[in-house]
Parts: sequence; structure tokens; C-alpha cells
Amino acid sequence: MEHRDHNYYEANSADVNLEEITSSAKNAKNLQRLRDGDPRLIHILWSNGDALTDFCIGEGDDLGWLGYFIGKSEYLQSLDINYLPDGEQQMHAFSEGIARNQSIRNINIRRLNNDGFTSMIRGLHSFSQLEGLTIGPRNNVDPDGRSELRTLLESGVCKLKRFCLHGNNYIGNEGMGVLSNGLIGIGSSLKYLSLSHNSIGNEGLSSLVDALQTCTGLETLHLSGNGFSFSEGIARNQSIRNINIRNLNNDTFTSIMRALHSASQLEELDISNSSNVDPDGWSELRTLLESGVCKLKQLCLYGNNYIGNEGMGVLSNGLIGIGSSLKCLYLSDNSIGNEGLSSLVDALQTCTCLETLHLSRNDFSSAAAGLGSLSSLLQRYEMNLKHLNLSNCRINDEGLRALSQGAANHCEEIDLDGNESITSTGLSYLSNATRSDSCRVETLWLQGIPIEDDGMEVLAQGLVGNQSLTRLYLVDLDEGMTVTSAGWVAFSTALCDTSSVNSTYLSNHTIHHICIEDDEETIPRDISLYLQLNKEHPQYVARCKIIMSHRHLDMTPLLHWGLKCLPLAVAWFERSKPCTTLTIYDEDPDLRRRVLNESDEAFESRKLTAMYEFVRGMPMEVVKSRHGLALAATYDKKIARIEEEKKIALEQRDRKIEQLEEEITRLRGLYS
Repeated sequence: MEHRDHNYYEANSADVNLEEITSSAKNAKNLQRLRDGDPRLIHILWSNGDALTDFCIGEGDDLGWLGYFIGKSEYLQSLDINYLPDGEQQMHAFSEGIARNQSIRNINIRRLNNDGFTSMIRGLHSFSQLEGLTIGPRNNVDPDGRSELRTLLESGVCKLKRFCLHGNNYIGNEGMGVLSNGLIGIGSSLKYLSLSHNSIGNEGLSSLVDALQTCTGLETLHLSGNGFSFSEGIARNQSIRNINIRNLNNDTFTSIMRALHSASQLEELDISNSSNVDPDGWSELRTLLESGVCKLKQLCLYGNNYIGNEGMGVLSNGLIGIGSSLKCLYLSDNSIGNEGLSSLVDALQTCTCLETLHLSRNDFSSAAAGLGSLSSLLQRYEMNLKHLNLSNCRINDEGLRALSQGAANHCEEIDLDGNESITSTGLSYLSNATRSDSCRVETLWLQGIPIEDDGMEVLAQGLVGNQSLTRLYLVDLDEGMTVTSAGWVAFSTALCDTSSVNSTYLSNHTIHHICIEDDEETIPRDISLYLQLNKEHPQYVARCKIIMSHRHLDMTPLLHWGLKCLPLAVAWFERSKPCTTLTIYDEDPDLRRRVLNESDEAFESRKLTAMYEFVRGMPMEVVKSRHGLALAATYDKKIARIEEEKKIALEQRDRKIEQLEEEITRLRGLYS
């Protein structure tokens, strides 16, 4: 590959054959979008073997042109780079090109060798707009590469707000010592720092603590998966808002809890997968929470099998101490049962600001009483809970019966994925709750529950009259729905009941997304159409479904009120006329098609037919009203003539005023 400068690319960009500089039609199409300045192309992901990426780099791809077009883009906001081929000239040409970009805010780098990594980092020395840099796992980088990264950070060109460096075992203590100097260069702007799984020990941690003294804006620090003992130096930093440390033994856990007694600014604490913590350790956490020093907004205790019912009883007292500030509570996979859940519910009475509660992967197979207490809590107290996750909790029909009413009337999102013991009987309780006028559920997760035709019919019943649910996620245990046409017919009827115009009007017009294993072809075409209508045209969806399902609208029920309903019927048709021009996305996401294949003449014919039914249904009423109608028409014409004459008079007056103003201007010009 011969050396080309920027002028070469500028001179040939309009005429270059994109198919000749790419290895696939997909690459050529995306390169054209870059060249044409497609404002929708804001993110690019590429690798060397993943067909789902935007660019699958292969033999024949000219990275010089790719870098040039990325550099020219004004809309591109993020790059996700998983591969760069060998070859110094290719990498140099690519980095030279992207160095001119002024729009990219976030870059994610993974799986690069040392030369590719070094070349990329050098290309970022002009990225003054860069806010987020993620260097993920499997980058094969030597000390020279680390030094290049340090130089970039020390330069102060990139005022990073988010810096993620995780899964890079080559860093260790030595690399951390090198990078700490770089962190000093971006300290004041840095808000989020993730250094998980980088083989950092006590020596490296000491270097990091020194660098953090300049990170006065740091809010989140992730250090999980490293091999150091926690230092009180981090707790003494008065700017850190979030701490994430995992895989701890009992001594380290206890040390952390004691060190955090001075971290009054702490808002988020994540302590997960610490299975070796004993009751004394959990008591130390309870003491920290009870002290009220930390006004936590988020507490995550995930995968700590030794918590159980006893530990939950201990921690519940601590939750009372932070109840007024707590917004998110994650207690997944902690071996909590009915007793522990009951203790938690008692503590939650003080958590009036709680918005998210995750309890997945606990054992609630015998926790109908605890789930009932949770349901009662939601109905009795002024709670703000929006997201409730109870996935993979072995909940059965009785448990769902106890939970459904309170959860459906209070939560916007409920996750019941993986509760295999739930049958159509349990779903009927949930369906009754969603059919209630007071239901607030917008998103419902039921993946991993063996739903067949009877389950589909029960869920469909819950959609009738529901005005909140918009998204429903379903999938069978065997990664395939065992649902026949009977089950789908129930859903189709719930979305558009064609038995009568009134039934169609009262159908569900709210839900717009049903996910079946991300396989849209599983969903029948008529249901897909109804879902798209609900999503894209909520203001017209009821009228559209009526026009689609009823070729003839029977006016007979309206004749009972005489001619009073005639203007209403005419107005309904006028408001429904836009339905004939509405479009939705077809199977091809780039194409749209009309919802109704009906001409204006056919629609007018519908309206005239309806008017004729009024005349035919009550001829004597029409005759009696004829004189009055004619008189009204005469007055209407007279009023219209007077208004037209008034309009003409005003126009004549305005013209005379303009002529006078022009004459005055002319005379002033003569005497000036």
C-alpha cells in the first residue's frame, strides 16, 4: 500500500469506487453512508469475523479510506473497534484519518495487538472532544503501549469523563504505576473510573490512591476482581460517590465496612459475589447502614449465598437506617426464602423513595406469605416502586396469586422470567390484575415460563381493557413457543375484536411490542400489524381498526336519537379520513407501506352510504326537517355573502392607505 496524504483522499473521495476498496457489499454500503454524511449513522462497530458488526474487516478493505471517511464525519459519535489487521501502513493510514474527526465522543477498543493499540492511541492525540474511552479485555499490549496511553492522558488533550480499563491482566502493579501519572492529567474532569480485573495488588492500589487525590470530580470507582487489600485511602477521598468491589473474603469485607464509616458522600455501594462473609461481616454492614453516615441511593448485594434468611434479618435493620434515601436495592441470588422476604418487607416500610427492587434467583417456592406481605405493602403504603424483578425465584401459582394485585397496581415493570412452576392458573391471577383499571404495568417479562394455548388465552384476556401495558416478553423453556393458531387467535381478538364496531373500539390499543425470542416471524402478520398501529399511530388506531375490520358501518343503532347523530357521524368520518394515508414499516425496516389500500373515492362512498342509511331509516324526519334545513342554508349563504363583502371592503381600505403612504413618501422626497 503506497503512502497517501490527506490531499490524495480529498481529491479522489467523490469518484472512488467503494466496491473496489471494501471486501463486502455491506462494508461498501456503510462506507457510502459515511461518505454521504448520513445523520443516522452515529455508531460504528467492526471486527474481523462477526457478521452482526457494521464493518467485518477482511482482505480487500482499505483502512486508509475508512479512516478518512470517519475523520470527515460530522455525525459519528462512537467507535467500537474489535480488530485491526497487521500492517504498519494500513494502521498508520487509518489512525491519520480518524485523527481529523471532531464529533466522536466515545471509543471502545478490544482485542488489538500492541501495534494496533499503539497506533490507535496515537491517533487520539487530537481528540479534544473525547469524553469516554474503554479499553476492554484481550488487548495484547506491552509496556510501550501502556506508556503511549499514559502520554495521551498526561497531555491533557482528552478531558475524559469516563475511563474504563478492565480485563487487561498485563497492567498489574507496574502498569498501574505508569497509568496513575496519566490519571493525574485528566483528574478534574473524570467522573467514572473502572479498573476491574487488571491484576492490581497493594502496590498498584497505593499508586492509584495517590492519583485519585486530583480526581475531585470522581463519582464512580470500580475495582472488582483485583488482588489487593482495601485501603482507607479510598474511603478518605471525599468525592467518590460509587464503589464497586466484589469477590471478597470475610476479613477484607469487614475492613471495607469499617473504612466506609467516614464516606459520608457515598451514594452507591456494590458488594457482590462475596460468599465467604460470615455473620460478623454482615453485622458490620448493618452497623454501617444503621449509623446513617452513608445516605445510599443504591445498594447492591448480589450472589452472596451466605446471607440467607438469617443475614437478611440482620441487614433489614440496617436498611431502616437508609430508608429515606434508598432508590435502588439489588438483593439477587442471596439464598433468601420466605422468612428473609418477610423481614425485608418490614424494613421496606421506611423505604418510601425506593424505585427499583431486584430479588431474582432467590427461593420463593414456599414464600406465598412473604409475597403476599409485599403485595399488601405496595397497596397500603405510599411507595414509589416502579421496577420489580422476581425472575428465577421458583415462584408458583399460589405465590403469583398472592403477589399479583399489589404488584400490578403499583409497578411499571415486573420481571417474572424463569419461574417455571407458573401455569395458566397462576397467569389467570396476573391477567385479572392487569385487566383492572388501576393497573400500572407497562413492561411485563414472562420469558422461561411454559406458556401454551391456554396460557396465551389467559394473557389475552388481561389485555382487554388494559390501558398501561406496552411491552410483553414471552418465550418457552425449549426456546420455542408451543402455541398453535388458537392461542394467537386469542391475542388477535384482544387487539382487534371484529365481532362488532363497539367491540373493535374497546379492543386493546396500547400494547405495541410482543417479543418472542427476538423472532418477529413467530408472530402472525395480523398481530404485527395491530402492534405497529398501536405504536406508530395511537391517535388514529381505534378508527383505523374499525375501518379495516368493518367494510360497512351500520347506522341503525343511531337512528334511535333521530337526526341529532347525523352531524356526529359525519364528523367521525372526517376525523377518520387521515387513516387512508397512514403508513407503517413493512417487513423491510427501510420501507413503509400504507395501512389501508383504499382510495379517497372509496372512503367517500363509505360516508355517503352511512348518510343514506339515515335518510332511508327515518324519511319522515328528513321531510319534516327539510324546510328548516333549507332556511338554515339560506341564512348561511346570506351570512357568507355579507362576510365576503366585508372582506372586500377591508382590502380596498388597506390599498387606499398604502397609496396614501406612498404619496406621502414621494412628497417628502421632493422637499427634502
